[in-house]
Amino acid sequence: MVVLLIFMEVFRRFFSPSFFNGFVVATGLFLSFDILVFHWIFKLHRITNGPEANVLEPIFVCFGLLLFWQGLRREIKQNSIKANGNNISS
Repeated sequence: MVVLLIFMEVFRRFFSPSFFNGFVVATGLFLSFDILVFHWIFKLHRITNGPEANVLEPIFVCFGLLLFWQGLRREIKQNSIKANGNNISS
């Protein structure tokens, strides 16, 4: 998670806001979808072989859904600000 947060900070600083929001949405979708489908439904593998996976995986799913929601919310807000700004200046 620390490495992910470092990458997110780098992307936020050096790339456009739309790229960053897309990265946040994609990361959240990957975290939640991978664990839900491959770990829980198909039972292909787990994060760890021990019982701590029963605690870590739901945390990652919640964190992934939070990132997904946050990225979408920020992109929608950014687009509505652009749309309102274009209507005011027209």
